[in-house]
Amino acid sequence: MASRAGRSPGRPSRISQEQIVATATALIREAGLDGCNMTQIARRLGVSVMALYTYFPSRDALLEAVAADVFATLPIPSEEGGWKAFLTAWMRTLYDEFIRRPEAIELMYRDDHVPRAWLRLWLPMMRVLWRQGLRGPDLGMASTWLGLVVLQMIAGLYKLRSSAELLDELGIDSLDPGDRVIFEDVNVLATSDARRRLAEFTIENIIFGIERAIDRAREAGRLAAPTVGF
Repeated sequence: MASRAGRSPGRPSRISQEQIVATATALIREAGLDGCNMTQIARRLGVSVMALYTYFPSRDALLEAVAADVFATLPIPSEEGGWKAFLTAWMRTLYDEFIRRPEAIELMYRDDHVPRAWLRLWLPMMRVLWRQGLRGPDLGMASTWLGLVVLQMIAGLYKLRSSAELLDELGIDSLDPGDRVIFEDVNVLATSDARRRLAEFTIENIIFGIERAIDRAREAGRLAAPTVGF
């Protein structure tokens, strides 16, 4: 627990670190990172902004604490079994949890800063690829590509809007009749079922891409002996 220096002797604490983190998390969920600042947090808690700095030296420090709290509760699939089964379960779990907790998406894209707490989720994926024999640049390329694609997929699907909304924003009425027919034929609806189908399609192709990366490393003679069981 951070120091509570500055509080008058004998004066009861009105807030706690846990309350601050919970309030910041709620604000991020409601209004995104832009809607979560020390002023808004203090206002919601009914305290002064300076009271928050008793617990957190900066907004960045607070957001790191929020990320640690959010990512610590996200489940990680068992690493037992085949690598394809694990990576499929890993990606599905990330999708389900990030869609359920959009604050996790916001925290992953905070000024190009990756939260330290993300390491807990990232390492199991890297271990599985390493056990398949990927090393050095091959491991770096495969793990980075996988992480980037799955996170972009989740963020994109979370923000997915219906075709009608997109067409209205793009100004479809100004298109030639032939091009308008093409656009109107794109029937992507922002429903949970549609997002799930797109997520599954992406996951299947990521597995295919990782399989190809392993094959290329093997063909080039760079693949180490896989660990038994993976």
